[in-house]
Amino acid sequence: MKNVYFETNPEWATRIGQIYALVERAKIAEERVEPINRLQLRKMNRVMTIQSSAAIEGNRLNVPQVTAIVDGDRVLGPPKDVQEVISLHTAYENLHEYNPYSVADFLRAHSLVTEKLVKESGKFRSVGVSIKEVRIGVKKEYGKTLHEGAAPKDVPRLITNLLNWAKETKEHPLIASSAVHFTIENIHPFRDGNGRTGRLWQTLMLTKFNPIFEWIPVETLIHYNQPEYYRALQKSHSSSGGQTTNCAPFIDFMLNVIESALYRFQDDVNTIATVADDELNVEMFKNEDLGTTFVKENDELDGVGNVTTNGGTNVTTNVTTNGGTNGGINLEDYEYEVYKLLQAKPTVTIKKMSNKLDLSERQTQRIVTKLKELGAIKRVGATKNGYWQVLKVAKRAKKK
Repeated sequence: MKNVYFETNPEWATRIGQIYALVERAKIAEERVEPINRLQLRKMNRVMTIQSSAAIEGNRLNVPQVTAIVDGDRVLGPPKDVQEVISLHTAYENLHEYNPYSVADFLRAHSLVTEKLVKESGKFRSVGVSIKEVRIGVKKEYGKTLHEGAAPKDVPRLITNLLNWAKETKEHPLIASSAVHFTIENIHPFRDGNGRTGRLWQTLMLTKFNPIFEWIPVETLIHYNQPEYYRALQKSHSSSGGQTTNCAPFIDFMLNVIESALYRFQDDVNTIATVADDELNVEMFKNEDLGTTFVKENDELDGVGNVTTNGGTNVTTNVTTNGGTNGGINLEDYEYEVYKLLQAKPTVTIKKMSNKLDLSERQTQRIVTKLKELGAIKRVGATKNGYWQVLKVAKRAKKK
């Protein structure tokens, strides 16, 4: 089928090769871990995936709470937030039962994601939808329309065409899955749960490409880079209601996220190798409760988006509209390595980065300072319990 979703970037071939190498390294690293620790790592990454995907949409539960829910324990929290986590966990646990090219399975996955949460669970929406800018002050003020979803009557056809294209395309799965993820958000086929379902579907497609992706924390890295995620979506949106001429900016972003997630996975494997079994959960989750903090950060960045249906029902999602600068930057080798480490693990310390890159702490601090001056990163929260937030897309500068 003809590709109507994006214009190919010639640099993608190089990026795909780099990701291939990281996938092989991740597989080798995981195989060296004791089976019981490997299962624990997978469980923790699944918990982080669920918590992150839910937190992107405003869910307030933290990692320990989500862990308790996954373990079947009762948790005190907003009932809607608890149900969102229960439903999302069920949807991911059924990952192997979905055919990524089946509309029926796509709807079934949505029904699990939104079980007991929305009226049209597992059904394409019957009303129009638009995403509006909303300012948070003394009261919410709605601004311009950022994006119009497809007309309800066109949604089934557009989703069918998308999944047929994904099945038949010769594009690499890393590219095709990112295009599918974006186009699901662009069509906005459901009243609610579009973001969670879109991220789930990309993970499904990546898992079919290579099984290790079931446990790679892609959603977690999206959450850590949430403002850039929404900027990439917005840059790729068209006003044509469900069809786009070029979602290349979003594909660029997702390749960056996938690469960072693979670095993060290897870092977690190395951590497991040095942590005792009875300390594993505490060590892996230390300083990782970023869900609520990230949602609050949207206010500082001046803007979250609000999805409103023409039928009068409001569905809210967090969309940064003015957070930071959109431009990309070129970085030298060590600058890029520090940037990737901060993106992969926002809570990493100067000392740990120095050890990993074989640099002095003073050298690493100089690089971090330069990245801050370039507007590529900023520090959120206190020195001890804060984290780094990536504000710009960066790439390694070409050798002259």
